[in-house]
Amino acid sequence: MHSIAEAEALVASIFSFSARFHAGEKDESLWNYFPAPSYFAKIASKRIEDALGPYDETPPPLWLLQASVLDTFYRLTRSVRSSSWRATGNLVRLGYDLGLHLVDVDGQRRDSQGNIDVEFWSAQEEQRRCWWAIWELDVYASTIRRLPLGMHWSQMYTLLPIHDSDWFENRYRPSCRLPKDAATRWETLLASGNTSPRAWFIAVSSLMHDAQQLAYTPETNQDLTGSQKAQQLAGISNCLSHTTTALPAGLRYLGETLDFRTKAAPSEASLRQHHADIFSIHMVTQLTRFMLTHQHVHAVSQTSPGVHGSPASHSQGEQAAADDAAWTNYMEASEAIVTLVRNSAPDSYKYLNPLVAHAALWFAATAQSTYLGRSRYSKTLAASNYELLARFMEQCVGFWGSAEILRPHLGKSEATVLDNLMHTPEQQRDGSHGAGRAGGGGDAEMETPPMMNSDSAGHGAPGYADLVGMQVGGDGGLDGPQQVGTLSFLPILQERPLMSQLGSFEDLEYLFPYGVDNASGQGTDNPPPAV
Repeated sequence: MHSIAEAEALVASIFSFSARFHAGEKDESLWNYFPAPSYFAKIASKRIEDALGPYDETPPPLWLLQASVLDTFYRLTRSVRSSSWRATGNLVRLGYDLGLHLVDVDGQRRDSQGNIDVEFWSAQEEQRRCWWAIWELDVYASTIRRLPLGMHWSQMYTLLPIHDSDWFENRYRPSCRLPKDAATRWETLLASGNTSPRAWFIAVSSLMHDAQQLAYTPETNQDLTGSQKAQQLAGISNCLSHTTTALPAGLRYLGETLDFRTKAAPSEASLRQHHADIFSIHMVTQLTRFMLTHQHVHAVSQTSPGVHGSPASHSQGEQAAADDAAWTNYMEASEAIVTLVRNSAPDSYKYLNPLVAHAALWFAATAQSTYLGRSRYSKTLAASNYELLARFMEQCVGFWGSAEILRPHLGKSEATVLDNLMHTPEQQRDGSHGAGRAGGGGDAEMETPPMMNSDSAGHGAPGYADLVGMQVGGDGGLDGPQQVGTLSFLPILQERPLMSQLGSFEDLEYLFPYGVDNASGQGTDNPPPAV
């Protein structure tokens, strides 16, 4: 490395991740010996800034970009506000500056005998992985912010990463690019023979982002009619089905228990990674299903507010069938996530991709809080499922430090939703349900938490936007247990409308997870003195 600042930037960024897994991370008495993740993140952010200074006219080295990837990952787990959004964009620019989008533009280097130069290929694999790590962060941030990707499809000449075991053993394996055409992605990946969990996760994630961008196109956009949009969403749905069917056998989730343990062979840590891969791929698959159906479900719910019957009961023929299919797919995706969480180790939240998990869990919890009024959906079971997801989500938020300012509201909102699930709208309006799940009944117990939408009856349900500190639009919360008026998911982020909702906050500093200095990377877990 060229300077101490570069070395400190890389080491501190690594520790901002790994410090979470130390037993003393939650024990303040040990912080002088084992600092919290925010302590290292603050160092990493400052050292990266210092180290980039000398590279005003030339591209920085790869290791400095790798440090920036970890630093930006830390920021995104905390919030997707302006600081982390800008940091993500900077990553994309740095990746382009280093030419990571062109790693494989000229094919594979070969020796004089025509054989693949394995050493050179292996060095390039490290660059490929860095590029696709940036892509994952870009997709996540762009999806949450409802903005275009920083990476452009026309500049994607880098092959998807191969399996860890092959790279670690310096064993060449062919791969492929990620085609712009969604219909050909699964075929191209399958034909390449690449069985890397990361490659298949990227393929599914790309469909999730395509669905989100298409489904949530502003209504003022006249490029697509409603029927054209529906057809394209159906096409993405077909691609998702093909992709999940083509998954390598070991990556398909079939309802088995994922214990995330290595008891049989403690040195075989790859088993934990394998379970994490299965979990993440299944989670992002269900998240894609939510993206494909949520807008349809939301539209149907708005046409039949406050009705206990099936939302499709007021439609006829083909429209009724389409409505019913959308509701069924929406709930099946939620139930698939409930099954996955139920069958996974209690501490599995430590080993998951928190960026995907938070979005998928919140969608699933929101779906469970929607009472469809059909006999096959038990309100008691829905309440139990919701509680399971909410508890798991709270563990994720606690471990990863995500949207820390909203943690106090998570339990409060959960009590409100569970109360809504277990009682009729009439009981909720007049308070006749007594103590209920909220722990006492009456208006005080039904108070809607800050930053949540509610109707005059005091109904409220959390949306994923609440976790990341985003503004939720006028239809952003559950209007009652019968409607999915939830989450006009991923409304356009604007700081000013968010500020307008602060009437219930005692001071503005409570809004920001990083305190006064939002760019420092410092979280709320009070770093120790310098050591």
